[in-house]
Amino acid sequence: MDEKDKSVKNMDIFDFQRRFGSNDVCWNYLFKKRWAKGVICPKCVKKGLYKITKRNIYECKCRRQVSLTSGTIMHRSRTPLAKWFLAIYLVQKEKNISIHHLKDVLKVAYQTAWNMKKKISNNTYKIGDMLDCAFLSFANNGKVTQIDLDDKKTVVFLSDRHN
Repeated sequence: MDEKDKSVKNMDIFDFQRRFGSNDVCWNYLFKKRWAKGVICPKCVKKGLYKITKRNIYECKCRRQVSLTSGTIMHRSRTPLAKWFLAIYLVQKEKNISIHHLKDVLKVAYQTAWNMKKKISNNTYKIGDMLDCAFLSFANNGKVTQIDLDDKKTVVFLSDRHN
């Protein structure tokens, strides 16, 4: 079995870190999951946004800007994506993980670990692939949303608009 095809829920921590060990890999994974058919403006629903490289955001001709993490539990976080991915993995694998343990593994402040665990616990559901459930929490005004990731499964999720 190819490492890329291995389901995240069946990975041990070493396999997980080999697959999602850098921010670039995490960015590309999230980009493919969120915008598989291209970047779409949330305001005018048009394709063809251009990237503002310095700020890692996309802008439409209608002047609306959107980031890859907007509408997710990672929105406006300064914590690197690789740490978010690892935190989601750890919280999903070990539901009762302590904040101190999470803080030590991620090498972040206690408050950061606490906020991450709270957001992950409140916004992920054991439906399909845990990463898809956690990261694809893009929703409109807190409504339940679903996306067909492939022919075999549908992921249902809620937005993190009020946390």
